[in-house]
Amino acid sequence: MHMSRLALPASLIACSVMWIYFFQVMEPTIKAEAVQSHDQGKVLGDLFPSWYASRAFFLQRDNPYGQKVSGEIYRSYYGTGLVTKGRNEQRFAYPFYTIFLLYPLIAFQFEQVQIVSGVVLLIAIASGTFLWAKLFLPDLSPRTLLILEALVLSSHPALQIADRQQLSGLVICCLALSGFLFARGNLVTAGFALALSSIKPQMALLPTAWMIGVSVSNWKQLKNFVYGFAALLAALLGISHVLLPGWEGDFLRGMQAYDRYAVPLSIIGLFAGRKVGFITGIIACFILAVLCWRWRKAARISSEFRTMLALVFATSAVFMPVSTPYNQLLILPAVLELIRHWDDLRKSISSRVLLICLAVTFWPWVGASIFLIYSFVGSVGVWWTAPFYLSLMFPLIVCYLVAKLRLSSGSVVLYNPAR
Repeated sequence: MHMSRLALPASLIACSVMWIYFFQVMEPTIKAEAVQSHDQGKVLGDLFPSWYASRAFFLQRDNPYGQKVSGEIYRSYYGTGLVTKGRNEQRFAYPFYTIFLLYPLIAFQFEQVQIVSGVVLLIAIASGTFLWAKLFLPDLSPRTLLILEALVLSSHPALQIADRQQLSGLVICCLALSGFLFARGNLVTAGFALALSSIKPQMALLPTAWMIGVSVSNWKQLKNFVYGFAALLAALLGISHVLLPGWEGDFLRGMQAYDRYAVPLSIIGLFAGRKVGFITGIIACFILAVLCWRWRKAARISSEFRTMLALVFATSAVFMPVSTPYNQLLILPAVLELIRHWDDLRKSISSRVLLICLAVTFWPWVGASIFLIYSFVGSVGVWWTAPFYLSLMFPLIVCYLVAKLRLSSGSVVLYNPAR
């Protein structure tokens, strides 16, 4: 793949600008807003409930879903135990076995945990990017890989994952590891990685359904993948039930409560309303199911398998009922698929559409540069989010382009165990 000599220094400069913008503009503004609103959610981030619930269970044997722990977490965020309707209750809302991952951190103060988790999550994102790149673009040069890593690690989703200490970063890494190992034939280990991604079921649902479906359709060759996935997931669920009988009901009730106070919306739902978003999501999943059924026999090393995997992840990013930016890293496989078929894509779309796509893609870095320069002479104020205004459009564009690419493709390469 031909790359300009200026691409690498430009990407490193863009990465540096975005992170300077993060520390110079975003962080101070977020902390100032937290002081004014008496809401520590943007300061404590999303990891605090899970970390606190883990400490409560391992040190005091308290139910992490119970009213006592939930109340203590709520007071940490808002300074009061009085629950306000519509306010994020900040409960522990993960499967119980998530606390196993956080056990090494319970001995530290949360300020230390925030630093460690931020670094670990960025490493997880970088690792996931590397694995996806090796799967979709195996001939990628080290120079181009460095450019890709710089842009991904300075993207809005990566910034938010590091800032809020979102476990989505680990899930994305597990999904990438599973896909990479699956394609390489390391089926049992790939199943283990997919089982670990279930700490956020809503993120892993469609990729899990696709990979399990492919394995069942090619049972003799791929059954070890299902065995690995089922074995680890059963072990996690079994150990969790022994340690906290009935946690499954507590978890489901917590998810129902989350739906009341968070009002989760997909990207489509944000633009068109919750009902339209829900109906559109059902239609999209039906179309995806038809395509997945059609290509279920695609060889795991084929172009068709990679394209369908990218489309599954893109659909998750667009139609998942939580439209937060950190989940948008699920779109990365689709972006790499578009890069892999860049020449075909340029022929199939107009130059005007291509220009719009590129403008949406690179606006965050351009916008951050503009507002960073302005921050040294004036106050950015409420406009600090302007570089990210178009971020919700990016998954929609990528999903459309991948679907167009898939529908215009030719015959499928069927699974051949000898390959």
